[in-house]
Amino acid sequence: MNAETAVYKRQRMLVGLAAVFLGFSLLASAQTPAWLDPQNRGDQASDAMSEHLSARYTVESASVKISEREGGATVRSLVASGDFTPVAAVVPDPGDRGKERALARAFLDAEAAALLGLAPADVRVARVSKGMPGDVAQTVISHRVYVGDLPLRGARVQLALDGDGRIRRVSAELPVVPDALRQATLRPTLDEQSVLRLVQADIEADARSANAPYAVRRYASDTARRPTQVEKLAVPTPPYVIWEVRSIWRYDIDAFTGKILRKTPGWADAR
Repeated sequence: MNAETAVYKRQRMLVGLAAVFLGFSLLASAQTPAWLDPQNRGDQASDAMSEHLSARYTVESASVKISEREGGATVRSLVASGDFTPVAAVVPDPGDRGKERALARAFLDAEAAALLGLAPADVRVARVSKGMPGDVAQTVISHRVYVGDLPLRGARVQLALDGDGRIRRVSAELPVVPDALRQATLRPTLDEQSVLRLVQADIEADARSANAPYAVRRYASDTARRPTQVEKLAVPTPPYVIWEVRSIWRYDIDAFTGKILRKTPGWADAR
C-alpha cells in the first residue's frame, strides 16, 4: 500500500466516523421534545406540548416552565390536565391499586419518550397515595426518574387518577441531564460502608465539641446516630453523584471523594 492510498483510506475512515457521530447527535436531538428544549420558553413550549397531547387525548390545559434552581440546575416543569387515559387501556375499578399502576404504566409506555424525553424503563413507581379531599385526583401515582441505576434528585413524574380511574392530571419536574452526569454514573464511587464511617466520625467530632448543638448532645446515642436513610443519587450539577445520608444531620457527600458538600439539621430523623 503506497502512502497516497493510506492517506485516502484514513480520510474515508474519518469521514465515516464523523457521519456516525453526526447520526447519533441528530438521533439524540430528535428524541428530545421541543417543549423540553431550554431554548423554548413560555407560550411557545406550552403550545407545542398542548398540540402533541391534543392529538391523542382530551386536554383542558397544559403549561411548561423553565427555571434555574440552586446550584445552576435547569429544570423543566410540565403540568397538564384533561383526560389522558390511553384509548386501549383497561380503566381500573376505583381503589384497585394494581390496575391503577398498570394504567399509569400504559400511559408512560406510550408517552415517556414522546412527552417527557425519557425511556419508559427510567420512570419507576415510588409510591401510590390518596389525593386531597375534594380534589379531582383520588389517587396519585408518583414516579422517580433514573439515570442508569441511580435516582435523579429533584426529578419526578406524577399521574393523578379520578374516582372513575381515569388519568386526569400529568405533572413532571425534569432537571436537564448533561452528558457529564451520564458519564459520572459509570465511574466507581465510595461504597456505603465507607460513607457511613465518614458520617460516624463527623458526628462523634460534633458530640465532643463544646459548641455542639443541644440536639446533637441529646440525640447522640448509638441508636440516634444510626442513619435512617442512605442512598446514592444522581444530581444535575457537579459532582453529579452523591451519597445522601440522614441521621442527626442530613448529609450530602461527594460519592467520589467523600467530601461533605452539605450538612443540615436532621433532628427529627434521629428521634
